[in-house]
Amino acid sequence: DPPCYIEHIFRESSLKVIQDHNASEPLFHMHSFHLLHTPLEVPKSYLAKIDRIVKAKGGKPFDDRSRRLYHAMVLYLDETVGTLIEALKTKGIWNKTLVVFSSDNGGPVYIPAGANNHPLRGAKYSDFEGGIRTNAFVAGGWLPESLRGTRHQGVISIADWYATFCVLAGIDPVDRPSNRSVPPTDGINIWPALLANANGTTSP
Repeated sequence: DPPCYIEHIFRESSLKVIQDHNASEPLFHMHSFHLLHTPLEVPKSYLAKIDRIVKAKGGKPFDDRSRRLYHAMVLYLDETVGTLIEALKTKGIWNKTLVVFSSDNGGPVYIPAGANNHPLRGAKYSDFEGGIRTNAFVAGGWLPESLRGTRHQGVISIADWYATFCVLAGIDPVDRPSNRSVPPTDGINIWPALLANANGTTSP
């Protein structure tokens, strides 16, 4: 990876956080990818790698530059997630780790974005499911075994994770500022809903 690629810098930073962490202490770490977003940029080696994968699987070569770049970026993201998980395992803290992976919106389909939300209608900037229903998963050794490999059918907002993380850490998620101009905390604790495979909210 070229050292100037921002995702490489992020990955190295996250790896250092994990490797330098005192395993006897709690750790909250957020790795915020800039991948799968314009501008579509990825190391050239990943363009060659995605071409080899498509060919080996019997697929046709990409006929669209944006789709080729987008797929190569997905591959880079996937490998980075795997690298970070392996680092957690090497550190010996995977069994007490909860990993939450979530996107903030559906894929963009305008030129030159290159996403595809099929079979969902719509895309980024729309209120159809293709714009607001995103990929997400929860993993880690701390996740109850009964939930591993299952599919959650309820509705959850990305805004709910702040409150959920606070509750899991034993912290009050409600901001109580002396400055009353600060709006109330958005989001609710959705951990009980995850455990029960239910909607995170029952109100419209």
